[in-house]
Amino acid sequence: PLSSEVSIFSINGSSDDSVVECQGVITQPCFVTPDESGSFEVGPIVPGSYLAEVDIDDDGFPEISQAFTFESGLVTLVTFPSEVPQTSDITFTLSDDGASVDNLQLQFIPEDLSRNSVTALFDNATKTYHAELNPGNWILNYTLSDQKQLWQRVSIGDVDLTDSFEFLVSQVVTGTVIDKPLKSDDETPDPTSRVTNQEVLFQWEGFTLESITDSFGEFSVILPQGAFIHATVERMVGAGGFLSNGTSFQVTDSMENITIELTDSTMVLGEVSLNREGNTYNQGFSGWTPVFAKASNLDGVTDAVWREEVDDLGRFDMLLPLGNWSFTLEAGNEMSANAVVKEVNTSSEPMVELLVLPT
Repeated sequence: PLSSEVSIFSINGSSDDSVVECQGVITQPCFVTPDESGSFEVGPIVPGSYLAEVDIDDDGFPEISQAFTFESGLVTLVTFPSEVPQTSDITFTLSDDGASVDNLQLQFIPEDLSRNSVTALFDNATKTYHAELNPGNWILNYTLSDQKQLWQRVSIGDVDLTDSFEFLVSQVVTGTVIDKPLKSDDETPDPTSRVTNQEVLFQWEGFTLESITDSFGEFSVILPQGAFIHATVERMVGAGGFLSNGTSFQVTDSMENITIELTDSTMVLGEVSLNREGNTYNQGFSGWTPVFAKASNLDGVTDAVWREEVDDLGRFDMLLPLGNWSFTLEAGNEMSANAVVKEVNTSSEPMVELLVLPT
């Protein structure tokens, strides 16, 4: 049962203000200590918005932070979460060419998109950053300049971590998105049309970055040198007008501008099942972790690989160029997956079912 103090304070305040024990009518920040069964009761409380927090290891990162609003003249019964989530601490240094890089606003982005991002705090005395994270994979990204970026994927388990991270040499990559050529009755081909305000997705080694084309159909993005990138575009035009395409490349000093020319495509719907077909792999399973669907073209239409996160209901979708495709899963070290080959065409909406198998 919960034995740590529960701090109660104004939603605009801080748990540091809760220095007195809650007694009688709650008019100021205070704390309450649960009994042997982990239960507690406070009140009455002055109307307003409050936060109730628990910081079991007293490291400044509350394991539970719950907001409550009490209105005047209304009787409100509220309950505090009874289960404290598992967390682990990560402490790390950050450097660029051997020099410490201090006091940046860093955020850990969860691979499980149902979770919230977590801000890392900097300790000037020790020149270290610190955060408290739930188990799973987290992405740490920061752009220091056009030539330096931080890209770090961190796996959090049930033990605290200490690490050091280094900024990577990066560079600006530019390119253009071209629309599908229009059909013409005369012999003069229509000029190619650039696609404006279009999202371009860049993926590599589990990282994802987005860019939007400008009014000239051009994009610009900073990427780490040496990385092998898969860039994809999906575009829906009107009712049922599907276009997409992609390309892959390695980021080098000598690389040229990237061009992605869109082509006819079809929406592919997918579902992931556990062990057997129809047993949808969803968040209701104990030990559920995010998995990613991947699609590779077998005809040479594109060398880009599509990668989509499977949602918490076990579903995914991709807008793919016409042709033959191989589908599989990126499911981590604890599970394996099958592969499925499907023809993507305009006469039907392909449905793909993939199996994830615990190892």
